Amino acid sequence: MVPPAPKGSLNLHNALSQSMNTGQFSDLRFVCKERHFLVHKIIVCPQSPVIATGVNGPFRESQTASISMDKFDTSTAECLVDHLYTGDYDSHSRIPTIEASSAASASELECLSPPGPRTDMSLSEHIRVNAIGDYYQVVGLIALANDRIRDLLQSSNSYKITHAELPAAVDLALNSTANTEVFDILAEIMADGLLTVIEWEEVKSLKSEMPDFAIKVLQSCVGKMRELHKQIQGLNSDLTCKDHELQSNQKAYQMAESELTHIKLSFEVLNKTSICRNPNCHVKFECYFDDRTYKLRCERCGCRHSLPYDAHGL
Repeated sequence: MVPPAPKGSLNLHNALSQSMNTGQFSDLRFVCKERHFLVHKIIVCPQSPVIATGVNGPFRESQTASISMDKFDTSTAECLVDHLYTGDYDSHSRIPTIEASSAASASELECLSPPGPRTDMSLSEHIRVNAIGDYYQVVGLIALANDRIRDLLQSSNSYKITHAELPAAVDLALNSTANTEVFDILAEIMADGLLTVIEWEEVKSLKSEMPDFAIKVLQSCVGKMRELHKQIQGLNSDLTCKDHELQSNQKAYQMAESELTHIKLSFEVLNKTSICRNPNCHVKFECYFDDRTYKLRCERCGCRHSLPYDAHGL
């Protein structure tokens, strides 16, 4: 059993959060545009083999103790840092930084930009997070970004993804990340709505990744899908009619089976009857079957004849 931490001490999670929020004891910087993110090698290197190689090998990064992230925007770099320290991420000013022209003096560390509020992120922002995770091989960040992309596209808020945003997100993914899972997610979503998506002008504008021939192939597939959809609707209609017909035939069969049972019982009564059961009827016993109930009746008086043990109540 792990003994409780002494009163006033920090647990590991709080210590990491404090280190992220203050930049204290930082021995590495992520430089992105005009912002410096103060980080710690012991935290970031085990999670990113790319960063570990840069700061431990014979490269400029190991001499300057800084990693340039200028190919990404600052909010995306911020998400990377956030995830490395918390296992989560958000793009809106939660990580304190100093300006690129500043030195990380003790007094400046106390004046770092304060964390901002968490807000919802767009589809494109999550794809950029996927891209930076893929670039630095941060497996946990890639998986988390993909989960949020999938959730965003499949959630009840997916109607907020506009005709322009989804194709733009696809174009961004194709040109910014090599992670195949995010391609699978986007392809699945577009395939689900292919009948609609293929008509979007924004999709047709993806010329670099989807040439005219590919568009024509997809449009041909959509045409065939529409034909098959109509055929399926027709078959479903036929199936409904056949189902009603079957139910009607089953009902008629049940009625015929019931009538046959009545007839068999009536013949059984006839075979056992020689006189009318009416004591006042003394004529020769002549009989007929009731057309409605198939009961045996005396032709003269109409008296009904049935077996004494008739358990059917017919």
